[in-house]
Amino acid sequence: MTTHSSEARKTLRKLSYYYILSGVLFALIVSGGIIAKKYAKSLYETSDKLQEFNIQYIKIINATVDSERASQTIKALLPPGFDTRLPAEFILILLDDLKSRMGDANITITKIEDRKDEVQLPVTIKSPLKDYTAFVNQVGYLQSLRFPFFAISSVKISKTIDKGTVQATFEITGALKYPKAGLQDPGAAGKKPGGSS
Repeated sequence: MTTHSSEARKTLRKLSYYYILSGVLFALIVSGGIIAKKYAKSLYETSDKLQEFNIQYIKIINATVDSERASQTIKALLPPGFDTRLPAEFILILLDDLKSRMGDANITITKIEDRKDEVQLPVTIKSPLKDYTAFVNQVGYLQSLRFPFFAISSVKISKTIDKGTVQATFEITGALKYPKAGLQDPGAAGKKPGGSS
């Protein structure tokens, strides 16, 4: 009886160790599985975030390239010295060009006006209308100006009879306008080129 009972105790102890060892191994396997699952989920999330970051990075690069292209296009349209010279300088240079281009036209100007976002010079052009095609070309030229641009407010054609001769004249009223550059001193636009205020 004692032999059987001591053998039973030994067997019971062995089984207890196996059960405990099995439980520990099972717990380790389960916890390892849980950790592996969390790691895999974290890995997928990291991979998704990295892919999203790459997409956003490509979008930013494309936007930067588009912005640089637009900037280059705008710079190509602007006259040299746009951000360093006074708007009044550009207006006066173009006024000289207008006087030489319009020939015998009488060009009247008033004072240069310094407005919030632009500088403008009111201009009136009067001339005999000898050739309608030349007149249309002159109006087209004024409308094609960019920096400064010519804003036409009115165009009048009038006829007068002098000693039996019909004479036609035209009058174009408008303003040479130039936008202020961001780098300029807003008070500098009213200064005369090369001089002080």
